[in-house]
Amino acid sequence: MKKKRNGMKMKKIPKPWGEEIVHIDEPEYVMKELRIKSGMHTSLHYHTQKKETLYISQGVAKVESSSGGCFLNKGEIITIPIGAVHRITAYKGDLVIIEVSTQPKDDSVRIKP
Repeated sequence: MKKKRNGMKMKKIPKPWGEEIVHIDEPEYVMKELRIKSGMHTSLHYHTQKKETLYISQGVAKVESSSGGCFLNKGEIITIPIGAVHRITAYKGDLVIIEVSTQPKDDSVRIKP
């Protein structure tokens, strides 16, 4: 095992809906923090290879997906399977999501902004 936190730099990526912060980027998996501004949403998209699990750290998320939709509150978790079309909206206040996913981290196919 290697302790890495001191030597790792977080990578902040501005997005139209807020920002994405990459905390961990390993060959097998990625951990990101998604900060979505109140009322904003991610694009409607899917992943060709990536499976992701989302933990709601703050706020209320409205999740739309090809298999239906739901609302998630702080402390709740959802897993988005490979190929599932989805979009996430900050439904009540700002939304903070911790995302852990398989690689590649950038395989989004955008359907609608």
